[in-house]
Amino acid sequence: MARVSLRRCDRVIVHSLSTREDLVQRGYGEREKIVQIPSGVSPRFKPGVKTEAFAQRHHFDRPFMLTVGVLEPRKNQAVLFEVLRQLRRAGHEIDLVIIGREGWRWSNPIGRPEYSDLRPWVRILEDVSDDELVEFYGRAAVFAFPAIYEGFGLPVLEAMACGTPVVSSNTSSLPEVGGDAVLYAGPHDAAGFAAQVMRLLSDADLRQRMVAAGVTRARRFSWRCTAESTLRVYQSVGVGESVEA
Repeated sequence: MARVSLRRCDRVIVHSLSTREDLVQRGYGEREKIVQIPSGVSPRFKPGVKTEAFAQRHHFDRPFMLTVGVLEPRKNQAVLFEVLRQLRRAGHEIDLVIIGREGWRWSNPIGRPEYSDLRPWVRILEDVSDDELVEFYGRAAVFAFPAIYEGFGLPVLEAMACGTPVVSSNTSSLPEVGGDAVLYAGPHDAAGFAAQVMRLLSDADLRQRMVAAGVTRARRFSWRCTAESTLRVYQSVGVGESVEA
């Protein structure tokens, strides 16, 4: 049904060039009809947000590695348990915080026997307000996003906007979002992810450069630009003009 519907559309809007190529390669649409318009990031996501209420509620005694996203296999949160193990074996006193609501086929890795020793250093939070999410991003030592596939990867953009250094998967649309402001590893490469996280924890100069680059890059993405670009696509369909991606 998706293939038939997309072929009938005058225009198809996607968030990334990666998604556009996927649709073309699978025969879901013609390249000239598919328009790429990036998502934006809300102004609420900014560096330096810290409140006493947050500190009193969550009581973090150690730095933490953060990931955000629906709890499901595609988001690949399980690989971060092995990353956490490698970090702690290397002497890094760090926790893992996972924020997201339970989704399709979620099985909590902390219930597996091989990860039982990591339980004291893992928190999984399913209900976090928008205001608290900004503060989680800002307080995280590193944001890690090992997703197997993403149509855009909004959490990477939000983390950069909050001034948090990011390690992301090198797959699908994620390099489009992060550009040179993010460190990358393969989504199934726990050792590679751990090595990149350790670089950010151990190299203050690298960390500062990535933070600055991330904030600068995030400013390129706004919902106003997304809305204006979307409006132009609707207007072009109404008058029968072409739209360049």
